[in-house]
Amino acid sequence: MRRGIARATASGGDRCGSALIAVLVALVVAMLTATAAAMLARAQQDDARGAAAALRARTAAEGALATVLAAWPASWSASLAPGASDTRTITSAAGTATVRALRLDGGRFLLSAEASSGALAGPVGDAVRRVGLFAQFENVRYDGAAALVAAGPFDLTTDTEVRALDAAPPGWSDCTSPPESPVAAAAAAPTVRANGGAGLLGAVLSAPAAWVPPSPERFGDVERDALAARADVVVSAGGVVSPAPRATGGAGASCVRDATSWGEPYRGAGAVGPCTSDYPVIHLRGPGVTTLRGPARLQGTLIVDGSLNVVGRVEIAGLAVVGGTVQASSGALVVDGGLLVRGTSVSLGPGSRVRRSRCALDRAAAGASRAVPLARRAWVDIVR
Repeated sequence: MRRGIARATASGGDRCGSALIAVLVALVVAMLTATAAAMLARAQQDDARGAAAALRARTAAEGALATVLAAWPASWSASLAPGASDTRTITSAAGTATVRALRLDGGRFLLSAEASSGALAGPVGDAVRRVGLFAQFENVRYDGAAALVAAGPFDLTTDTEVRALDAAPPGWSDCTSPPESPVAAAAAAPTVRANGGAGLLGAVLSAPAAWVPPSPERFGDVERDALAARADVVVSAGGVVSPAPRATGGAGASCVRDATSWGEPYRGAGAVGPCTSDYPVIHLRGPGVTTLRGPARLQGTLIVDGSLNVVGRVEIAGLAVVGGTVQASSGALVVDGGLLVRGTSVSLGPGSRVRRSRCALDRAAAGASRAVPLARRAWVDIVR
Protein backbone atom coordinates (compact mmCIF):
# COMPACT_ATOMS: atom_id res chain seq x y z
CA MET A 1 0.00 0.00 0.00
CA ARG A 2 2.71 2.36 0.93
CA ARG A 3 4.58 1.43 -2.22
CA GLY A 4 1.53 2.39 -4.37
CA ILE A 5 1.22 5.71 -2.61
CA ALA A 6 4.93 6.39 -3.10
CA ARG A 7 4.76 5.53 -6.77
CA ALA A 8 1.73 7.81 -7.22
CA THR A 9 3.47 10.63 -5.42
CA ALA A 10 6.61 10.20 -7.52
CA SER A 11 4.56 10.14 -10.71
CA GLY A 12 2.78 13.34 -9.75
CA GLY A 13 6.09 15.02 -8.90
CA ASP A 14 7.53 13.99 -12.23
CA ARG A 15 4.58 15.52 -14.00
CA CYS A 16 4.90 18.77 -12.02
CA GLY A 17 8.62 18.95 -12.76
CA SER A 18 8.05 18.36 -16.44
CA ALA A 19 5.43 21.05 -16.53
CA LEU A 20 7.72 23.50 -14.77
CA ILE A 21 10.53 22.73 -17.18
CA ALA A 22 8.16 23.22 -20.11
CA VAL A 23 7.06 26.56 -18.70
CA LEU A 24 10.66 27.64 -18.19
CA VAL A 25 11.60 26.58 -21.71
CA ALA A 26 8.62 28.47 -23.09
CA LEU A 27 9.62 31.57 -21.14
CA VAL A 28 13.19 31.32 -22.40
CA VAL A 29 12.01 30.84 -25.98
CA ALA A 30 9.64 33.80 -25.62
CA MET A 31 12.42 35.94 -24.19
CA LEU A 32 14.81 34.92 -26.95
CA THR A 33 12.13 35.57 -29.54
CA ALA A 34 11.39 39.00 -28.07
CA THR A 35 15.11 39.79 -27.87
CA ALA A 36 15.64 38.69 -31.47
CA ALA A 37 12.64 40.72 -32.59
CA ALA A 38 13.95 43.76 -30.73
CA MET A 39 17.41 43.29 -32.21
CA LEU A 40 15.91 42.90 -35.69
CA ALA A 41 13.77 46.00 -35.22
CA ARG A 42 16.79 47.93 -33.96
CA ALA A 43 18.87 46.72 -36.89
CA GLN A 44 16.14 47.71 -39.31
CA GLN A 45 15.89 51.08 -37.61
CA ASP A 46 19.66 51.49 -37.79
CA ASP A 47 19.60 50.52 -41.46
CA ALA A 48 16.86 53.08 -42.10
CA ARG A 49 18.75 55.74 -40.14
CA GLY A 50 21.93 54.86 -42.02
CA ALA A 51 20.17 55.04 -45.38
CA ALA A 52 18.60 58.37 -44.43
CA ALA A 53 21.96 59.69 -43.25
CA ALA A 54 23.68 58.59 -46.45
CA LEU A 55 20.92 60.09 -48.58
CA ARG A 56 21.05 63.42 -46.77
CA ALA A 57 24.84 63.58 -47.01
CA ARG A 58 24.79 62.76 -50.72
CA THR A 59 22.03 65.30 -51.38
CA ALA A 60 24.01 68.01 -49.60
CA ALA A 61 27.13 67.17 -51.62
CA GLU A 62 25.29 67.16 -54.94
CA GLY A 63 23.52 70.40 -54.00
CA ALA A 64 26.87 72.06 -53.36
CA LEU A 65 28.14 71.03 -56.80
CA ALA A 66 24.99 72.41 -58.43
CA THR A 67 25.46 75.69 -56.55
CA VAL A 68 29.07 76.00 -57.70
CA LEU A 69 28.13 75.35 -61.33
CA ALA A 70 25.38 77.99 -61.16
CA ALA A 71 27.57 80.60 -59.44
CA TRP A 72 31.07 79.83 -60.63
CA PRO A 73 33.80 81.50 -58.48
CA ALA A 74 35.53 84.13 -60.59
CA SER A 75 38.97 83.33 -59.15
CA TRP A 76 38.75 79.75 -60.45
CA SER A 77 38.48 81.09 -63.99
CA ALA A 78 40.99 83.90 -63.73
CA SER A 79 43.77 82.78 -61.39
CA LEU A 80 43.60 79.03 -60.73
CA ALA A 81 46.50 77.52 -62.67
CA PRO A 82 46.42 74.01 -64.22
CA GLY A 83 47.33 71.49 -61.52
CA ALA A 84 46.28 73.84 -58.71
CA SER A 85 43.23 73.42 -56.50
CA ASP A 86 41.02 75.51 -54.26
CA THR A 87 38.16 74.84 -51.84
CA ARG A 88 34.88 76.52 -50.98
CA THR A 89 32.33 75.88 -48.26
CA ILE A 90 28.96 75.88 -49.99
CA THR A 91 25.61 76.08 -48.24
CA SER A 92 22.61 75.07 -50.31
CA ALA A 93 19.03 74.08 -49.54
CA ALA A 94 20.24 70.52 -48.97
CA GLY A 95 22.92 71.43 -46.43
CA THR A 96 26.58 72.46 -46.20
CA ALA A 97 29.45 70.80 -48.03
CA THR A 98 33.09 71.42 -48.88
CA VAL A 99 33.78 71.68 -52.60
CA ARG A 100 37.27 71.22 -54.00
CA ALA A 101 38.15 72.30 -57.53
CA LEU A 102 41.21 70.84 -59.27
CA ARG A 103 42.03 72.51 -62.57
CA LEU A 104 43.14 69.83 -65.00
CA ASP A 105 44.04 72.14 -67.90
CA GLY A 106 42.93 75.43 -69.39
CA GLY A 107 39.29 74.45 -69.76
CA ARG A 108 38.59 71.37 -67.61
CA PHE A 109 38.09 70.80 -63.89
CA LEU A 110 37.55 67.94 -61.48
CA LEU A 111 35.08 69.02 -58.81
CA SER A 112 34.47 67.02 -55.64
CA ALA A 113 32.06 67.80 -52.82
CA GLU A 114 31.97 66.18 -49.38
CA ALA A 115 29.16 66.47 -46.84
CA SER A 116 28.43 64.82 -43.48
CA SER A 117 24.93 64.10 -42.27
CA GLY A 118 26.17 64.66 -38.72
CA ALA A 119 26.26 68.37 -39.52
CA LEU A 120 22.60 68.35 -40.54
CA ALA A 121 19.62 68.85 -38.26
CA GLY A 122 17.38 65.92 -37.31
CA PRO A 123 17.65 62.47 -35.69
CA VAL A 124 19.68 60.70 -38.36
CA GLY A 125 22.87 58.75 -38.11
CA ASP A 126 26.28 59.98 -39.17
CA ALA A 127 27.36 59.35 -42.74
CA VAL A 128 29.83 61.01 -45.07
CA ARG A 129 29.36 61.08 -48.81
CA ARG A 130 31.67 62.52 -51.44
CA VAL A 131 30.63 62.99 -55.04
CA GLY A 132 32.51 64.46 -57.95
CA LEU A 133 32.13 65.49 -61.53
CA PHE A 134 34.24 66.46 -64.49
CA ALA A 135 33.37 69.87 -65.92
CA GLN A 136 34.64 71.97 -68.78
CA PHE A 137 34.28 75.58 -69.80
CA GLU A 138 31.99 76.60 -72.59
CA ASN A 139 33.78 77.97 -75.61
CA VAL A 140 33.17 81.69 -75.09
CA ARG A 141 35.34 83.65 -77.46
CA TYR A 142 35.61 87.39 -78.02
CA ASP A 143 37.13 88.18 -81.39
CA GLY A 144 35.59 90.85 -83.58
CA ALA A 145 36.91 92.14 -86.86
CA ALA A 146 38.55 95.20 -85.31
CA ALA A 147 39.13 97.12 -82.11
CA LEU A 148 35.98 99.13 -82.85
CA VAL A 149 33.17 97.57 -84.88
CA ALA A 150 30.19 99.79 -85.70
CA ALA A 151 27.09 99.15 -87.78
CA GLY A 152 26.83 102.88 -88.54
CA PRO A 153 29.28 105.75 -89.10
CA PHE A 154 31.50 106.98 -86.29
CA ASP A 155 33.22 110.26 -85.58
CA LEU A 156 36.64 110.87 -84.08
CA THR A 157 37.42 114.32 -82.70
CA THR A 158 40.79 115.82 -81.75
CA ASP A 159 42.80 113.78 -79.25
CA THR A 160 41.07 110.47 -79.89
CA GLU A 161 42.61 107.17 -80.87
CA VAL A 162 41.45 103.82 -82.25
CA ARG A 163 44.33 101.34 -82.28
CA ALA A 164 44.56 97.93 -83.91
CA LEU A 165 47.93 96.88 -82.48
CA ASP A 166 47.38 94.38 -79.67
CA ALA A 167 48.70 95.43 -76.26
CA ALA A 168 47.99 94.70 -72.62
CA PRO A 169 46.00 97.32 -70.68
CA PRO A 170 48.17 99.76 -68.70
CA GLY A 171 49.77 98.11 -65.68
CA TRP A 172 48.81 94.53 -66.65
CA SER A 173 52.17 92.79 -66.35
CA ASP A 174 50.89 89.21 -66.03
CA CYS A 175 49.24 88.74 -69.43
CA THR A 176 49.94 85.40 -71.11
CA SER A 177 47.70 85.67 -74.19
CA PRO A 178 49.73 85.40 -77.41
CA PRO A 179 49.89 88.78 -79.16
CA GLU A 180 47.72 89.18 -82.22
CA SER A 181 48.89 89.96 -85.71
CA PRO A 182 49.88 93.63 -86.16
CA VAL A 183 47.74 93.80 -89.32
CA ALA A 184 44.45 93.61 -87.39
CA ALA A 185 42.00 96.39 -88.25
CA ALA A 186 41.50 99.42 -86.07
CA ALA A 187 37.90 99.99 -87.11
CA ALA A 188 35.10 98.38 -89.09
CA ALA A 189 32.30 100.72 -90.06
CA PRO A 190 30.53 102.08 -93.16
CA THR A 191 31.99 105.55 -92.62
CA VAL A 192 34.77 106.95 -90.46
CA ARG A 193 34.99 110.70 -89.96
CA ALA A 194 38.31 111.63 -88.35
CA ASN A 195 38.96 115.27 -87.48
CA GLY A 196 42.42 116.75 -87.20
CA GLY A 197 44.41 115.25 -84.33
CA ALA A 198 42.49 111.99 -84.35
CA GLY A 199 44.48 108.79 -84.59
CA LEU A 200 43.52 105.67 -86.57
CA LEU A 201 46.31 103.14 -86.04
CA GLY A 202 45.44 100.27 -88.35
CA ALA A 203 43.23 99.49 -91.32
CA VAL A 204 39.59 100.52 -91.69
CA LEU A 205 37.17 97.85 -92.91
CA SER A 206 33.75 98.40 -94.40
CA ALA A 207 30.54 97.20 -92.73
CA PRO A 208 28.18 95.35 -92.72
CA ALA A 209 30.55 92.61 -93.93
CA ALA A 210 32.59 93.18 -90.77
CA TRP A 211 29.74 91.81 -88.68
CA VAL A 212 30.04 88.23 -89.85
CA PRO A 213 31.95 86.30 -88.80
CA PRO A 214 31.85 86.91 -85.91
CA SER A 215 28.81 89.01 -85.11
CA PRO A 216 27.79 90.75 -81.89
CA GLU A 217 24.99 88.18 -81.58
CA ARG A 218 27.21 85.17 -80.91
CA PHE A 219 30.47 84.68 -79.02
CA GLY A 220 31.89 81.24 -79.57
CA ASP A 221 29.27 78.74 -78.42
CA VAL A 222 27.16 81.29 -76.55
CA GLU A 223 24.47 83.57 -77.98
CA ARG A 224 24.44 87.19 -76.95
CA ASP A 225 20.99 86.82 -75.33
CA ALA A 226 22.11 83.75 -73.38
CA LEU A 227 25.13 85.68 -72.15
CA ALA A 228 22.92 88.58 -71.04
CA ALA A 229 20.43 86.23 -69.37
CA ARG A 230 23.05 84.89 -66.96
CA ALA A 231 24.69 88.24 -66.20
CA ASP A 232 26.32 88.66 -62.82
CA VAL A 233 24.97 92.19 -62.47
CA VAL A 234 21.74 93.51 -64.00
CA VAL A 235 20.91 97.23 -64.00
CA SER A 236 17.81 98.73 -65.57
CA ALA A 237 18.59 101.10 -68.42
CA GLY A 238 17.72 104.76 -68.36
CA GLY A 239 19.61 105.97 -65.31
CA VAL A 240 22.99 107.45 -64.43
CA VAL A 241 25.67 105.08 -63.12
CA SER A 242 29.21 105.74 -61.88
CA PRO A 243 30.73 102.29 -61.40
CA ALA A 244 33.78 101.92 -59.17
CA PRO A 245 35.13 98.71 -57.58
CA ARG A 246 34.52 97.98 -53.91
CA ALA A 247 35.60 95.13 -51.66
CA THR A 248 34.35 93.72 -48.38
CA GLY A 249 36.46 94.41 -45.32
CA GLY A 250 38.47 92.03 -43.19
CA ALA A 251 41.17 89.45 -43.83
CA GLY A 252 39.02 87.46 -46.27
CA ALA A 253 38.08 90.47 -48.37
CA SER A 254 36.24 89.77 -51.61
CA CYS A 255 35.06 91.92 -54.48
CA VAL A 256 31.54 93.29 -54.29
CA ARG A 257 29.26 92.79 -57.27
CA ASP A 258 26.30 95.14 -57.30
CA ALA A 259 24.77 98.04 -59.23
CA THR A 260 27.95 100.14 -58.95
CA SER A 261 30.87 97.69 -58.49
CA TRP A 262 31.93 95.94 -61.71
CA GLY A 263 35.52 94.76 -61.32
CA GLU A 264 38.85 96.59 -61.20
CA PRO A 265 40.80 97.41 -64.40
CA TYR A 266 43.59 99.18 -62.50
CA ARG A 267 46.71 97.40 -61.29
CA GLY A 268 49.23 98.42 -58.67
CA ALA A 269 48.86 101.56 -56.56
CA GLY A 270 45.28 102.77 -56.23
CA ALA A 271 43.73 99.46 -57.30
CA VAL A 272 41.12 97.61 -55.23
CA GLY A 273 43.07 94.36 -54.89
CA PRO A 274 40.28 91.78 -54.46
CA CYS A 275 38.55 93.11 -57.59
CA THR A 276 41.48 92.79 -59.99
CA SER A 277 40.63 89.12 -60.63
CA ASP A 278 36.88 89.72 -60.97
CA TYR A 279 35.55 89.84 -64.55
CA PRO A 280 31.74 90.02 -64.27
CA VAL A 281 29.12 90.13 -67.00
CA ILE A 282 27.15 93.37 -66.61
CA HIS A 283 23.82 93.77 -68.37
CA LEU A 284 22.27 97.23 -68.76
CA ARG A 285 18.81 95.91 -69.52
CA GLY A 286 16.15 97.76 -71.45
CA PRO A 287 15.86 100.05 -74.48
CA GLY A 288 16.60 103.36 -72.77
CA VAL A 289 19.71 105.55 -72.73
CA THR A 290 22.08 104.83 -69.85
CA THR A 291 24.62 107.43 -68.80
CA LEU A 292 27.99 106.32 -67.47
CA ARG A 293 29.32 109.26 -65.49
CA GLY A 294 33.02 109.45 -64.77
CA PRO A 295 35.26 109.05 -63.06
CA ALA A 296 34.17 105.44 -63.54
CA ARG A 297 35.87 102.15 -64.32
CA LEU A 298 35.02 98.48 -64.83
CA GLN A 299 36.31 95.25 -66.35
CA GLY A 300 34.72 92.15 -67.81
CA THR A 301 31.81 92.13 -70.26
CA LEU A 302 29.41 95.05 -70.60
CA ILE A 303 26.19 94.33 -72.52
CA VAL A 304 23.97 97.33 -73.22
CA ASP A 305 20.54 96.75 -74.75
CA GLY A 306 19.89 100.41 -75.50
CA SER A 307 22.22 103.36 -76.06
CA LEU A 308 25.18 104.56 -74.05
CA ASN A 309 25.98 108.13 -73.07
CA VAL A 310 29.43 108.86 -71.60
CA VAL A 311 30.07 111.90 -69.41
CA GLY A 312 33.54 112.34 -67.94
CA ARG A 313 36.24 109.66 -68.10
CA VAL A 314 34.97 106.06 -68.21
CA GLU A 315 37.50 103.20 -68.44
CA ILE A 316 36.61 99.66 -69.55
CA ALA A 317 38.91 96.64 -69.76
CA GLY A 318 37.31 93.79 -71.71
CA LEU A 319 34.41 93.81 -74.15
CA ALA A 320 31.58 96.33 -74.49
CA VAL A 321 28.58 95.39 -76.68
CA VAL A 322 26.08 98.20 -77.30
CA GLY A 323 22.76 97.61 -79.02
CA GLY A 324 22.07 101.31 -79.68
CA THR A 325 24.32 104.30 -80.22
CA VAL A 326 27.39 105.47 -78.29
CA GLN A 327 27.62 109.16 -77.51
CA ALA A 328 30.87 110.20 -75.84
CA SER A 329 31.39 113.59 -77.45
CA SER A 330 31.30 115.29 -74.02
CA GLY A 331 33.30 112.60 -72.27
CA ALA A 332 36.29 110.32 -72.66
CA LEU A 333 35.59 106.63 -73.28
CA VAL A 334 38.67 104.45 -72.82
CA VAL A 335 38.31 100.79 -73.87
CA ASP A 336 41.14 98.28 -73.66
CA GLY A 337 39.79 95.19 -75.39
CA GLY A 338 37.02 95.70 -77.92
CA LEU A 339 33.91 97.78 -78.61
CA LEU A 340 30.96 96.49 -80.70
CA VAL A 341 28.17 98.92 -81.51
CA ARG A 342 24.93 97.89 -83.22
CA GLY A 343 23.45 101.36 -83.36
CA THR A 344 23.53 103.93 -86.12
CA SER A 345 26.35 106.12 -84.79
CA VAL A 346 29.41 106.34 -82.56
CA SER A 347 30.87 109.65 -81.40
CA LEU A 348 34.07 109.75 -79.35
CA GLY A 349 35.19 112.90 -77.54
CA PRO A 350 38.69 114.20 -76.67
CA GLY A 351 40.71 111.76 -74.59
CA SER A 352 38.79 108.73 -75.87
CA ARG A 353 40.78 105.60 -76.65
CA VAL A 354 39.71 102.24 -78.11
CA ARG A 355 42.71 99.93 -77.99
CA ARG A 356 42.73 96.30 -79.03
CA SER A 357 43.79 93.93 -76.21
CA ARG A 358 43.73 90.17 -76.65
CA CYS A 359 44.61 89.72 -72.96
CA ALA A 360 41.65 91.80 -71.75
CA LEU A 361 39.29 90.04 -74.18
CA ASP A 362 40.46 86.57 -73.13
CA ARG A 363 40.08 87.33 -69.43
CA ALA A 364 36.65 88.83 -69.94
CA ALA A 365 35.63 85.76 -71.96
CA ALA A 366 36.95 83.46 -69.20
CA GLY A 367 34.94 85.43 -66.65
CA ALA A 368 31.82 85.06 -68.80
CA SER A 369 32.35 81.33 -69.33
CA ARG A 370 30.50 78.81 -67.22
CA ALA A 371 31.65 75.31 -66.39
CA VAL A 372 29.23 72.60 -67.48
CA PRO A 373 29.39 68.85 -66.76
CA LEU A 374 30.94 66.75 -69.51
CA ALA A 375 28.33 65.20 -71.74
CA ARG A 376 29.50 61.65 -70.91
CA ARG A 377 30.79 60.12 -67.67
CA ALA A 378 30.64 63.38 -65.75
CA TRP A 379 29.65 62.03 -62.32
CA VAL A 380 31.77 60.07 -59.87
CA ASP A 381 30.36 58.60 -56.63
CA ILE A 382 32.94 58.11 -53.87
CA VAL A 383 31.65 56.33 -50.74
CA ARG A 384 33.34 56.68 -47.37
